[in-house]
Amino acid sequence: MEIDRRYQGLFGVVLLAMVVAALVGPIPQDPAYHRFADSRACGLIPNCLNVLSNLAFWVVGGMGLQSVSHWPAALRPAWRVFWWGVFLTGFGSAWYHWAPDDVRLVWDRLPMTLAFMGLFSAVLIDQFQLARWVLPSLVLTGLASIGVWLAFDDLRLYGLVQFLPPILILLIFAFFPPGRISRRAIYLGLGFYAAAKGAELLDGEIFALTNWISGHSLKHLLAAVATVWLIRTRSGR
Repeated sequence: MEIDRRYQGLFGVVLLAMVVAALVGPIPQDPAYHRFADSRACGLIPNCLNVLSNLAFWVVGGMGLQSVSHWPAALRPAWRVFWWGVFLTGFGSAWYHWAPDDVRLVWDRLPMTLAFMGLFSAVLIDQFQLARWVLPSLVLTGLASIGVWLAFDDLRLYGLVQFLPPILILLIFAFFPPGRISRRAIYLGLGFYAAAKGAELLDGEIFALTNWISGHSLKHLLAAVATVWLIRTRSGR
């Protein structure tokens, strides 16, 4: 039986991403990553705004965890993993920014992989009625990306874990009928997350322009707002 060309396209994108990652070669962690534009302290809190801006993840993550019960049973585990990832990112990122280094960065990235994989799993389960094994499989892949980075100083798999799911989600939404998840909410969430990544890249420029908030602190706030749209993502809401 011929495989639907839409599925072929999705598999093709995954394969292409893997080929490109292989051709690019290892991507080591840049030591300069830990040098942020805003290093101001607030009393005993170093790197104050980069630390305190993570409070937004605690608030939104807690709200999201309370919303999980509104979902059908098949989707609750994926959403629960997503919201725990958001909530724990607040702790991990605050811990990292208190004294930025590679060791603390692990605890920043670990919960983020939970959020990435939780959301991707929710979409896959909703759209294709996949078995629940997809969630643990993707979570293990996310955790493996951290392990590969630590063992080989290579961020390629982590990059795929972070950036490939949003691309696949957009393609799924473009070529498959709607499921129970509100696509508008996902679009808004991904849009704010893209803005957050842009702010991260313009860390110093934004700090120089505003002289009170850096691009990285703004990234935390925009990323938290991105998840707000996902609290009630049922179609029609």
